[in-house]
Amino acid sequence: MWAIRVLNGPQAGQIYKLKKGKNKFGRGSTTDFQFQSTGISKEHFEIEALSDRLVILDLQSSNGTFLNGVRINRPSIAKVGDKLSVHEILFDIIFAQDKVGTQPTLRPAGAPVSPYAMPGQHSFPQPGPVESPVNSPGLTGSPVERYLEKAKHYIEHVALPAVYRLPVVFEFRNVIYGFATVFVLLVTLLSILPMKFITSESITSESKRRALTIARSLASANSRMVKDGRFAEYDSEPIIKEEGIDQVYILAKDGNILAPPALTGTTPQKELAFVKKLRAQAKEYSAELSDGRVAAGAPIVAYDPQIGENMTRAYAVVIFDSSSLAFNDGRAVSLFVQMLMLASLCGFLIFFFMYKVIERPFSLLKKELDLALREGRDQASIDIRLPVMQEILVSVNSLISRSLHGDSAKPMGSSMIKDQELSNVLSMVGYPALLISRDSIVLGVNQAFERLTSVGAARIQGQSINYIPDQALQKNIGDLLDRAKRNPSQIAEDQLEINSNQALLRCQSVSGSAGEPEYFMVIFSPADEVQGGAA
Repeated sequence: MWAIRVLNGPQAGQIYKLKKGKNKFGRGSTTDFQFQSTGISKEHFEIEALSDRLVILDLQSSNGTFLNGVRINRPSIAKVGDKLSVHEILFDIIFAQDKVGTQPTLRPAGAPVSPYAMPGQHSFPQPGPVESPVNSPGLTGSPVERYLEKAKHYIEHVALPAVYRLPVVFEFRNVIYGFATVFVLLVTLLSILPMKFITSESITSESKRRALTIARSLASANSRMVKDGRFAEYDSEPIIKEEGIDQVYILAKDGNILAPPALTGTTPQKELAFVKKLRAQAKEYSAELSDGRVAAGAPIVAYDPQIGENMTRAYAVVIFDSSSLAFNDGRAVSLFVQMLMLASLCGFLIFFFMYKVIERPFSLLKKELDLALREGRDQASIDIRLPVMQEILVSVNSLISRSLHGDSAKPMGSSMIKDQELSNVLSMVGYPALLISRDSIVLGVNQAFERLTSVGAARIQGQSINYIPDQALQKNIGDLLDRAKRNPSQIAEDQLEINSNQALLRCQSVSGSAGEPEYFMVIFSPADEVQGGAA
């Protein structure tokens, strides 16, 4: 079942399922779907829901109906994903599964489509399921896919609208400056975390190295004392004065302290886990304690005459406070300020160049417009690789061309009724066709032409035929127009190969009230079909 979904305003997320046949939208009570907005006409537009397509028709509304940003002046075909705008309300076309589970009739995958097919004979992409107005889209699939869909929905419908609102409330320059400031602060704060981790690792490593060095000195200084058992001669006074030393002692192999005398016979409870690991090995050992301090032990070796080899008699243990090497608050704040200043300098340079890059296309466009208006040129161009700017240039060039060529270049000028009639005829033609004004401005194309040439209507509609990308086609159409102007009563013909399709081009002029040609209809038909019919 076809449906349209409201994308903005107080009714955002609301889905309107379309009944088969015609559905009228507007402000009046006679419509099928009502929208209370002063910018919407009583009967604004109509959507005809067919089995395989939607046909949208503007009901001569005051503010017009726009399909994918282009105002529609004749019945237009829409598909899933197309955007429809009416005054300030934006819709998109979706496909909602009904209870029966019916779907539009689709062409089988891989089936060929003739470039000369009638507008209703081509297929449409497989519609997807309707998106819930409450939950984010993509409710099926793995948990990761659902999470990504929810994140995408939040970004598109919550975060980005708020960001887009910023240049409306604040000056654009200040918005960019705000983003640069946030970036600098985030980079500075986030850089502190790895720096703190790296610094902490370095301090621990240096503390272990220092503690082991002091433990070796303590073991060397007291090795004879341990060998002779004269523990009263224990001397740690020079070592205990070292910065960061918390405690030193001589540990017996059984785990009791031998010296200093004040601790003799006691067991170091705070370093009990360290002591067990130290006693289990006959080599130097260091480790970080649970309270952040560092402990290191060095074995004291003496010769044992009973077994005839050196044996570990005791251990020199040093407890080192690693906080003595850590940054104090003042140094941390100083480091943060220095990093912030450097990041601010880099951020300012990035902001300056980024703003200039953003401003440049608009400055060039303004300059080109001024030159085009002064010199009477019908187009402006800038060498900026930004797709949206090139699309703006197409619309701007169309406006310049209309202002220079007068009403003849305006599809909705003084001859609006006749233009509408010819546009309707154009949409009814089964073959690819163009409607061109007497000033060689493309007033309309049908979908068969878009399929044959792969040239979208938005690209050339309202533009001179010189905007047709295919140079051979451009030249042939120009030649047909010249011949039709010289002989308005005759059909001008020519042949041309277009995308591997041999086509017969026919051009017929349409005269105005003064008897002079005002419009030209160019129709493309298969050359072999015409030749076969003639035979």
